[in-house]
Amino acid sequence: MSNYKVNISNGSGSQRLPAGNYDVSAEVFGYDSKSLSPETFLANLESKTEKFTISAIGSLTLNVNETGLEIGSPIVDGTFIRCSKDGIETYGDPININEFGIGLFNYIPFGTIEKPYTIFIKQISSDNIHNINLDVISINMTKQNQTIYIKNSLAGLQEFLVTDKNYSGLNIDGSLLFNKSLLEN
Repeated sequence: MSNYKVNISNGSGSQRLPAGNYDVSAEVFGYDSKSLSPETFLANLESKTEKFTISAIGSLTLNVNETGLEIGSPIVDGTFIRCSKDGIETYGDPININEFGIGLFNYIPFGTIEKPYTIFIKQISSDNIHNINLDVISINMTKQNQTIYIKNSLAGLQEFLVTDKNYSGLNIDGSLLFNKSLLEN
């Protein structure tokens, strides 16, 4: 019986395997090797592609507040999503920030201090009185469970003066309605 080790880089690898049935296991740091699916592979006489999945076992806790430090007033709503380095591609479902400014990403891969696993996240919404953090945030996962602090600054106070167009200096009572431009989303 022959054993083959296929090195995987950026999600793919290849190896010539003689036709037959194989039991498959994984050696991937930061992942649950028992979650590999499928666990068997049938090599054909011809070339073929087989897709495998495996679950990460880490978690990332977000603490979102006005300072981006351990102390600060939390935002009370918002969403974040995992994304590519440039922020264009997104992965999985968004996570919600609770009323304490806390959000949790489960099933996050991790590495070591010497070889961290880098993930990227971006904010897609905030509460009604804080600015969205527009940066793609890079996190070096060096342990199974990590917490990071993210700054959402208080939105600037905008002042508006409304006067009658035809009678200079005549102040108006009423309301202005502002709907965020669809072009900005």
